[in-house]
Amino acid sequence: MAAAREKLKLWLEKNKIFGRLLLGFVAIAIGVLGFEQWQDDREQKHRAQAQLISVWYDDGYIAVQNTSSQSVTNAVLSLVFTQGAGGPSEGEDADRQSVLAEVPTGKWAVAVEPGWGAMGLVPGAEIGFTDQSGENHWIQRSDGALEEITESPLKHYDILSPVTYTSLTPWEERPKIPSL
Repeated sequence: MAAAREKLKLWLEKNKIFGRLLLGFVAIAIGVLGFEQWQDDREQKHRAQAQLISVWYDDGYIAVQNTSSQSVTNAVLSLVFTQGAGGPSEGEDADRQSVLAEVPTGKWAVAVEPGWGAMGLVPGAEIGFTDQSGENHWIQRSDGALEEITESPLKHYDILSPVTYTSLTPWEERPKIPSL
């Protein structure tokens, strides 16, 4: 009987160490998962305003929509082409750009000068901007992809000073372009 008690005592001691190790591994796993969640939350907050800015081409206008509660600044709109050969597919190659000092909350229109088209070209729009923090710079591509850039949009797109800013027109007040 004494031998059985000794075996039980040894088994409990071994399992106490195992239990502590298991508890330690569980604590580490919870800590790692918590850290990953914290990083995900931080990234979401970092991108939150940028994800609320969108642009698209609509019948002679580039539509700009800011559904965030704060303005973005130093916005560069580019007319790009989503299909067809011969036109720029990214804003860095575009020759038709408009610079906006600020894009407030709302839906806005910027007229596109005529004469850009060619058979088979499908227009799209791209926007580079600085978010409300003044420190984060973004590009929303014509396919909706959001990219963070390391420099201001004006520098990224090689916009030289003095800058000529384009005015925004509220979407509902834009002149209707006659159909052909």
